[in-house]
Amino acid sequence: MYSKETARGLIHSFFSTLIDKDVERIGSLCDEGVRLIWGPYVFEGRQEITRWSKEFLTQFSCLKYKETEFKMEGNTASEKMILEITTQKGQTGVIRCEGIFKFKDKKIEMIKFLFSAGVILIEKEESVGLNLHKIKVNYKNKRFDDDY
Repeated sequence: MYSKETARGLIHSFFSTLIDKDVERIGSLCDEGVRLIWGPYVFEGRQEITRWSKEFLTQFSCLKYKETEFKMEGNTASEKMILEITTQKGQTGVIRCEGIFKFKDKKIEMIKFLFSAGVILIEKEESVGLNLHKIKVNYKNKRFDDDY
């Protein structure tokens, strides 16, 4: 059985390596047969996790991570979080998600990300939603207007 402190420490180390862009260290936190599920994509093994990290970081110039809820049962942790991102184009956004983490021998064995409705990216006066419809941000009236 894992303690909350051990599990939380591994999860926070995982995100710290992403924030620090230390992709080689990501593999060292994971079991050899680790499996990462990111939306419809599945990555298996340390090399694939390292590849995912590199691809993830080419999309985002800045990442901030905040835990909002943490639960632990046996060797599985569930963590709700907010990821604040900045794209290479300077757009900022928020990803609300839940991560399910399974552990084995003090390593991460499985990570599954469950995403909320979508990601909202703000660029100047327009909000671009991924998997959402576009909306116009009207700052004067402090409201969102549908594009259609």
